[in-house]
Amino acid sequence: MLIEFPSDLLREEISGPIEYQKTPQLKSGPDPRSVSEIAAALVEAQRPVIVAGQGVHYGKAWKQLQELAELLEAPVMTTLPGKSAFPRAHPLALGSGGIGISKQLHTFLQKADLVFGIGCSFTRSSFATPMPKGMRIAHSTLDPTDINKDVPVELAAVGDAGLTLDALLEEVKDRLHGKTRDRLDGRHQRDPLAEERVDGAVDAAADAEHDAAVALSGDLGIAAHGRCQGDDHHP
Repeated sequence: MLIEFPSDLLREEISGPIEYQKTPQLKSGPDPRSVSEIAAALVEAQRPVIVAGQGVHYGKAWKQLQELAELLEAPVMTTLPGKSAFPRAHPLALGSGGIGISKQLHTFLQKADLVFGIGCSFTRSSFATPMPKGMRIAHSTLDPTDINKDVPVELAAVGDAGLTLDALLEEVKDRLHGKTRDRLDGRHQRDPLAEERVDGAVDAAADAEHDAAVALSGDLGIAAHGRCQGDDHHP
């Protein structure tokens, strides 16, 4: 985090006590009609893929995201700023997008019949995973200016990721009559040893990706600042 102050402001004298008043923390939810349309599309889709961005962190909606993915049995990829929004060792985890992506992530994206982005901007950049051309996309974001900005979408909702996922869960549960699609065949059972192996492999891959990105930035004469920045500059 970087905070800048005008130099003349730092020279000013403050007289008397500072009376701080906490401002209200507000959230805005999505249009119920938009939620209903997206829920219907998710339930009808045979091969949906969820793209989770940084907005899931802002909305502290990790549990809702996992519950929705498990209800739909939809695999989940995260953007770079959205990393860890979904458990990496979960059977439905596709890993993180970025400059380089895994074969399974590429395969699932190409074969998806619906991509649902939650808490992401779908901004096109050198560090973002591009969405397949002609893909049917539903987009939920906090910033309405992100809708149809870089990626054309069929369905959209504007609102806090947590409130949006809460509303979607209610709609999806109603449409699925409170049940999952039951297509995982028991593969959702946790394997601590497998999780440890996956975590190690993911960390190694992330470090290699970072080193490659820094090297590329150096070749292009671009200053690399810390870890590579992701595709969504805001939720």
